[in-house]
Amino acid sequence: HLMRVLEIGLYALAHHLQILKVEENWQNAIEQIQSVIDEQARQDPGKNATAEQRGQYKSLKETQANLARHFLYLKDAWRNRTAHAGHMYSEETAREIYNHVRAFMRDLASAL
Repeated sequence: HLMRVLEIGLYALAHHLQILKVEENWQNAIEQIQSVIDEQARQDPGKNATAEQRGQYKSLKETQANLARHFLYLKDAWRNRTAHAGHMYSEETAREIYNHVRAFMRDLASAL
C-alpha cells in the first residue's frame, strides 16, 4: 500500500513538471521526469533575473532532481521487491518503510 502512495507522489511530481502523459512503468516515469528536470536545468532564468531569482530557480531544480533520485532509490530498495508476491518484511522493517514514506511524502508535498 505504501508503494501505491508513492506512485501518487510520482505522478504529482510529473504533473508539477507539466508532463502530460506519464509512463506507467516506474523506471520509465522516473527517467521521463529526470529528462524534463535536466532540460529545465539547462535553461537560463533570464538575463534580467536578479541573483535572488537565479538562486531560487537553482534551488527549485535541485529539489526536483533530489525528489526524482529519491523515487529511483525507493523503487530499487522497496517497490521492485514488494510488487511481486513472495517477499515479506518484518514488522520493524515495515515500520521503517512506513516512516520513510511518510517523511518523503511530507517533503514532496512541501516542495510542490
